[in-house]
Amino acid sequence: MEYVVQFIWDDEADVWIAQSDDIPGLVLEGGSLDALFERIRFAAPELLELNKTKKSPSPSICFRVERHEKVFAEMAEYEKKVREIIAQYGCSFVRHGKGDHDIYYSPMTKRNFTVDSNHTANAIMKQSGIDWHF
Repeated sequence: MEYVVQFIWDDEADVWIAQSDDIPGLVLEGGSLDALFERIRFAAPELLELNKTKKSPSPSICFRVERHEKVFAEMAEYEKKVREIIAQYGCSFVRHGKGDHDIYYSPMTKRNFTVDSNHTANAIMKQSGIDWHF
């Protein structure tokens, strides 16, 4: 049998929440997925036994992760808009990164940060020190 554990990101609490319909009583939270995965590996068998849930001979746990954030539908438009905004705030292009990203410098945070197709617009703004929300 496969036990499904659903992970949902809670923006307000800034944590992952794990719960399962297959494992009665399982509700845990954590700041990182890896730490939460480990906690579940210990808690799930314990809850199954304590709740006298019928266990299969070779049980497995399936982790399903959901996190929803605002992103631009068209990546070209997304990158263009982000680069326009960070330039307006004085951020400067440093160089192309070793992967598929570019590195910029923020005079507000005095740090370098990445801009690529894998970041959300809000996360890039946060890393640049710009108070801007899409």
